[in-house]
This record gives sequence, structure tokens and C-alpha cells, in this order.
Amino acid sequence: MTWLLSEGAVHVTDRSNAAVNGLVRLDLTTWDERVLSILGLDPVMMPSIVDTMGAHGWRARWPDRHA
Repeated sequence: MTWLLSEGAVHVTDRSNAAVNGLVRLDLTTWDERVLSILGLDPVMMPSIVDTMGAHGWRARWPDRHA
């Protein structure tokens, strides 16, 4: 949702979503670079892991309700 509302300016995921895919360290704060490397994934391409609650970015504009 943040990605869409910021028109791609903010690339984040919360800890609960990050934990589901098994690519995050046990402390749920960063991606597990060893696992990413095994899978051939570049850590730079992964979203930042943020707290579930709080502001994480700004919307670029209001979505068009008629689109």
C-alpha cells in the first residue's frame, strides 16, 4: 500500500510481512543476507523493514477513485 500511495518512492514492509517469507533474521530487523545470497537476491532490492505502526512515507497524491 505504501508503495502505491507514494508512487514507488517508499519501499517498505512491516516485520510481520517480512517474517512470513523466511528471508528475515530471527530478530525481525534486517534481511538475512546469507539466505538472500543463496537465492540469488540482491539485498538492495529488498524493502526496508519497519514497525507495523507509524508513518512510513507520504502519499504522492490522492488515488483516482474513477480509475
